[in-house]
Amino acid sequence: MKEIEFWIDKEEVSKMYTADYWNNIEEDKKKVWWIKDPNDGKLMDYLSKSGLKQEFEIALENSKIQGKILDLAAGTCWTSAIVSRYDSVEEIDAVEFSYHRINELAPTTIETLDGNPSKINRILGSFYNIKRDKEYYDVIILSQAYHHAEFPLKLFHECDRVLKKGGYILIVGEHIIGFKNII
Repeated sequence: MKEIEFWIDKEEVSKMYTADYWNNIEEDKKKVWWIKDPNDGKLMDYLSKSGLKQEFEIALENSKIQGKILDLAAGTCWTSAIVSRYDSVEEIDAVEFSYHRINELAPTTIETLDGNPSKINRILGSFYNIKRDKEYYDVIILSQAYHHAEFPLKLFHECDRVLKKGGYILIVGEHIIGFKNII
C-alpha cells in the first residue's frame, strides 16, 4: 500500500465544513464502513442491500472507464477498489478529508473488494483544491459525495479544471428529491 499524500494538513481539515462529524472516530465505529477485518461482511451487505454497488457497477458498464481517475470524497475507497481492478485504469487519486478513513479503513476495504492497491493514491485533501495540473483526469467519481458539497459550483469548477476534454464525471448514490418534496 502506498503512503498517504497530504494535499492539506490536519489543521486545515479541522476548519472544513462538517469536519467534526466525518473525523469523529467513535461515531464512525458505529457505521457499516468501519471494518478492520477483510472478512467482516457488514460493508458488503450494506453495498448490496442499499443498491450502491449495483448502481456503481451499472454506471461503469455504461461508461468507458480508463486512464487517470479522481475519486472525490472517497471515504474508505470502496469505489476506488472496484475501479482499480480494470486493466484500462492507470491510476486513481482517492481524495478524502477524513484521515482515519483514508489511513486505517481504506486498506481493509481495498483488500475486501480485491482492489489493486498499487493503482490507488490515498490522499488527504479537499475536493475544492485538487493538486493536479489542468486536464489531468479522464474520469471523476463522486459516489455519495456531491450532496456534501457546501459550495457545489466551486466543486464543479475545480472538476472542470482538472478534467480532460472528452472526460466525464460519474455521480452515483445521490437521492433525487422531487418537486413535491422541495415545496
